[in-house]
Amino acid sequence: MELALRDYCFHNDTVTAVLVDPMADNHKAIRFYQKCGFQPVGVRYFGPDRCLVHRLEREQYFKAFPRNNGRA
Repeated sequence: MELALRDYCFHNDTVTAVLVDPMADNHKAIRFYQKCGFQPVGVRYFGPDRCLVHRLEREQYFKAFPRNNGRA
């Protein structure tokens, strides 16, 4: 996930944040994203699906993984 964030999400300098929306009852996914630095934003409904939206700011990511500041 760390490399995917660097190589695909934050490779473009104009990307300031990444959002993910795991189902609110998917505790394993939520725990995984939070370990990667994502912070909960709030519950959102997408049709019948109840999701807990998380956000990872570019600045937070590079603070958590400073070795990824350089390009691969």
